[in-house]
Amino acid sequence: MSIILNANHIYKTYGKDESEVKALKDVSLSIKEGTFVTIVGQSGSGKSTLAREMEKICKNSRRSKKKSQHWKAQKSRRL
Repeated sequence: MSIILNANHIYKTYGKDESEVKALKDVSLSIKEGTFVTIVGQSGSGKSTLAREMEKICKNSRRSKKKSQHWKAQKSRRL
């Protein structure tokens, strides 16, 4: 099975200085196609934050892929 999501060294910090909270610290994961994934943990452990960061990774990946496909289409028209 191929990897459909690969995230390495995710960090997320809220606040600044003395009010700084490290919600995610050096989190890495890979998810293979067809895999069922659950995120479990205590309240405040960063589950929702991790899900939001993974969503951003997926959205950015889709945008990059669209830009790449658009560029390829433009390039092929010029040839």
